[in-house]
Amino acid sequence: MKRCLLLTLVGVAIGFAVPALAQQKEATPSGSTLEPTPTPTLGDHFTQVLPDRRVTFRLFAPQASAVEVIIGLKDDVHAPGTAGTGMSKGADGLWSVTLGPLEPNLYQYQFSVDGLKISDPGNEMPKPQRQIDTSLLLIPGTPPDFLDVQIGAHGTIRDETYHSTALATNRRVLVYTPPNYERSNATFPVLYLYHGFFDTRYSWVTEGRLAQILDNLLAEGKAVPMIVVVPEAHALPYETTPITSPDNYWANLATYWAKNQAAIDEELFHDVIPFIQTHYSISSGPRNRAIAGLSMGGLQAMATGLTHLDYFSWIGVFSPAPPSVLERGNARKPWLTIILDDYSRAVAGYMLSFEGPSAIQTALALRQAIWRKPQAGWHICGIPEVLYTDHGSDFTSQHIEQVAADLKIRLIFSTVGKPRGRGKIERFFASLSQVFLSRLKGSGRPGKQRPALPALADLSHELESYLVDEYLVSPHSTTGQAPQTRWEAGGFLPQMPVSLEKLDLLLLTVPKTRRVRSDGIHFLGMRYIDPTLAAYVGEEVLLRYDPRDMAEIRIFHEDRFLCRAICQELAGETVPLRDIVRARDRQRRELRQTLEERRRKVESLLDARRFCSLEEPEKLVSATEPKIRLKRYRHE
Repeated sequence: MKRCLLLTLVGVAIGFAVPALAQQKEATPSGSTLEPTPTPTLGDHFTQVLPDRRVTFRLFAPQASAVEVIIGLKDDVHAPGTAGTGMSKGADGLWSVTLGPLEPNLYQYQFSVDGLKISDPGNEMPKPQRQIDTSLLLIPGTPPDFLDVQIGAHGTIRDETYHSTALATNRRVLVYTPPNYERSNATFPVLYLYHGFFDTRYSWVTEGRLAQILDNLLAEGKAVPMIVVVPEAHALPYETTPITSPDNYWANLATYWAKNQAAIDEELFHDVIPFIQTHYSISSGPRNRAIAGLSMGGLQAMATGLTHLDYFSWIGVFSPAPPSVLERGNARKPWLTIILDDYSRAVAGYMLSFEGPSAIQTALALRQAIWRKPQAGWHICGIPEVLYTDHGSDFTSQHIEQVAADLKIRLIFSTVGKPRGRGKIERFFASLSQVFLSRLKGSGRPGKQRPALPALADLSHELESYLVDEYLVSPHSTTGQAPQTRWEAGGFLPQMPVSLEKLDLLLLTVPKTRRVRSDGIHFLGMRYIDPTLAAYVGEEVLLRYDPRDMAEIRIFHEDRFLCRAICQELAGETVPLRDIVRARDRQRRELRQTLEERRRKVESLLDARRFCSLEEPEKLVSATEPKIRLKRYRHE
């Protein structure tokens, strides 16, 4: 998981006004005034926007019994509470009703014909959807507003075709280029913009008014010229998704969203970005790249943007689907466990992991909190008198209770529904979100590329730097003192364990014992050695370790601490378990690939030899050629 960032992007989004809506009846002319009958026009059979911003909705349905028009004023037409307005049927079978006046805006509407929801067949602007049942209605402003086409320079929308190697098919993408793009030699920043579920790439163009909004913003000097890329957000067909929750339609889509996001992310970097960079003048550097989206597209923008912070410096999300749905796919999120000093508000220890909350994570955070830190600026340590913790299984274990008893720590579990600490932990996490996470948006610094570090290691390093360099030394809003200064006030000296071995029960324990070999102990493909092990060759020993540092493991024999074994390859380094597992998996993949290549090469050589043997002509023996008779010996 890379750094988190949510940054609101200048919007290419639509709003819905809330005007008063009333059905208007046409006034009956008085008997004393005779007005000329207007000449019928071809448009009298279709929906029309009148000069006073009233709208006459019309639908030809001579066989229908009841017709309503449903218009979304505050939201879309499917929003709860959106009601329909009945329409009147004429002798010619034409249903009509006049509503308004409406405020200038873009509206959704549909007809309900005997309960069947349909779009307006006489409207030239249907709402782009996978299955179309809604129409769009634009009420222009006077003077024209940001949704309208105004006089001035206009950009261009191109509908491009590219081959998606990730999906093994041809796909389409819309590209907006600013006015005068063809006559410019400059490069432009790029925004990748994803649409919502059930929509299409044209949703941002037709309903989102992408070109009109950007043209108007550019004309007013409120935006910089940019290229906007609108890919199709559905990489996989959702129609094959199994229905596991008949009563909750959206719950069925969690698995689809996770798989679709993985496919979209792969296609973006393998196909879409290379195509755009080849055919358009794109500026380089993360500061010139943004990704944004609406609904499902907002989820995709958030997941892809946060995973590739070295590529995107800007992320915009509008009403995104919850990121938790990606937990069912390949995407993961980190979990943070914190040990906080109640008096000073100082952080004594933490554990950051992709593994969910568990007693193991709590135990490792507590071990770090009690022992001395290698960082020079992090002085918080010592055995607490009281340890307040939650009552759930994530925070309790026999090992924690045993260590608490050995070190004479009073362990207090909170009762259900009544957390301890009067919100101090919650306030710390709120500050973490507001200060630390918001600061991470600067990861893509102009002209500077971040080193390719493992995602979790990168985040952990930044978190530790924030804690030591900022949080511990900055005045706390409640106490008025920096947490570390308050902790050290009055010459306070913490009580420390006699040795680090007193905290060994807080380490991870390997369930299966290992046998000591003549060359050491083999664990996770690594070899650990110590002179003490020479006297225990052939004996079974128990291993405990901290997954954050695999350079050292602790050896126990018959429930007694024996020694610390060191891996020579990792000595002097801090290498977490996840890096070892990742390297081992990579080595296995490379070995399998090498074996597969050698197998194919051997088979090709054998096939070539078989072919040559078939091609070689048989040697014919002439009938006139004398046969060679060998002289045999009796005992040969």
